[in-house]
Amino acid sequence: MVKENAFFAAFVGDSDICIGMSWGGSMKDCASAMIVSCALAQDYGAVISYEGEPPEPLDSLLQGALEVVQDAAKER
Repeated sequence: MVKENAFFAAFVGDSDICIGMSWGGSMKDCASAMIVSCALAQDYGAVISYEGEPPEPLDSLLQGALEVVQDAAKER
């Protein structure tokens, strides 16, 4: 656990808030979480990581969100 904390400390600096988001089986739920993540990253400099992976740059997050929104639009 300490090793993981040191890994993320390099990315988050002095930030002391963490928001965890999850979704069920719906791509619409996933799209909502991704849109909020992009907004937080763009407007507040939030560091976005998926399941402990290295943080994604904003451009990658936006592209991923667009793809998920397109998939969600196909859901009934």
